[in-house]
Amino acid sequence: MASAPGNSWSVTLTAAFIRCCGFWAEDTEFGRKIMNLILNYSIVALLFAFCVTSNDMYNCSDDFDKFTYCGLNVVTVGFGFYKLVAFSMKRKMFLDLIYYAKKHFWFCYYDEYGAEVMRRCMRRCVGIIVFAVFMCHLTIIIHFIKPLIGKPQYVEVSVLYK
Repeated sequence: MASAPGNSWSVTLTAAFIRCCGFWAEDTEFGRKIMNLILNYSIVALLFAFCVTSNDMYNCSDDFDKFTYCGLNVVTVGFGFYKLVAFSMKRKMFLDLIYYAKKHFWFCYYDEYGAEVMRRCMRRCVGIIVFAVFMCHLTIIIHFIKPLIGKPQYVEVSVLYK
């Protein structure tokens, strides 16, 4: 018998990311209230981020390079907002799917063939999750690092005052 897929780090990592935006099947009333609060906060935060990035895009309309960069940020935030709203509308069905997966797939023990199928699925899912998280974090990191890099004239001024 192979170990249960629910014990793998891919399921744990996915559960952690889903909990961060308020989507997880909680058994207690307090847990459900916390998840509702986190979901509402996530929606408000994404709306604020969408407004800020849209404002940046509007102010950069005269420079194509900056406009493209801000446009990609707007698309990233918009995509996250779309996913959150789409899942919110079907939240009951999504939580039922999580319960079903917990009961029938993640914490069951499989024979060798079933374990191999689950291992391949987990590997593929981990690849998708890592790629998506990498792209989102890369956008955020570049957004914060780009102002620190500065323009060449600022470097010349700092060299003069050494």
